[in-house]
Amino acid sequence: MHPILFEVFGLSVTTWGVMLLVGFIAAFFLVRARAAKFGIPSDKIIDLILYSMFAGIVGGRLSNILVEWETYSANPSLIWNIQEGGMTSFGGYLFGMAAVAIWAKLNKVSLLRTFDLAVAPGFLIIAIGRIGCFFNGCCYGGVCDLPWGVQFQTTLEKVHPAQLYDTVFALAAMAILLLVEKSDFRKHKTGPWLGKLLSIGLILMGGTRYLYELFRAGSSSEVIWKAANMTLAQMVAIGIALIGIAMYFLLPRKRVEAAE
Repeated sequence: MHPILFEVFGLSVTTWGVMLLVGFIAAFFLVRARAAKFGIPSDKIIDLILYSMFAGIVGGRLSNILVEWETYSANPSLIWNIQEGGMTSFGGYLFGMAAVAIWAKLNKVSLLRTFDLAVAPGFLIIAIGRIGCFFNGCCYGGVCDLPWGVQFQTTLEKVHPAQLYDTVFALAAMAILLLVEKSDFRKHKTGPWLGKLLSIGLILMGGTRYLYELFRAGSSSEVIWKAANMTLAQMVAIGIALIGIAMYFLLPRKRVEAAE
């Protein structure tokens, strides 16, 4: 574990926070490099990244407070103690997507086209952010007796480095999306039909999150639906994947001209 990277004027700069920032910076360059062919103004991309970053952080924090309300209600001071962490990724995804939608509305560009552009870089943020989770010693997996098992300060035994598993899952999902995108632009000047990459991205998000939860330990590993032996996170993951599947088959195959 290496949760604190360094201190500035008595304030701790966390490795997780730095890695999350690195993830958004990397996503910015990936979005900007592809924006023109999606017909989206590249000079507005910095606003898109900033909006989604701040919204994602706020959403992740608020959702964590709601999920862990018993802990926070007993210790209200912890609500403002962001240096100790406490983020829920689903809340971050939801608020981040809402920010993307607002950005698209303000800039009068296609909502689906904007999501198609942003979904692959979104997985890049997840991949790099999970490396920060690994160094922070949170979001680890269950007991692991394999050679790559890791022991954190808060674990008594070696556990699965589930954070790094999720990094691999996210990078694989991003690669699939970029390959589909490249193939469609090769076949059609307009590229993928509106919402295609978003729908595939939601399927991949649900699938990769479900896989991650198979290894994950902690509160999210508690079984909610006992009949199916499923956790709340797994149920949400399946729901996200089903939404993606429905969108893939129900959205009209509408295309728009990409900017020259």
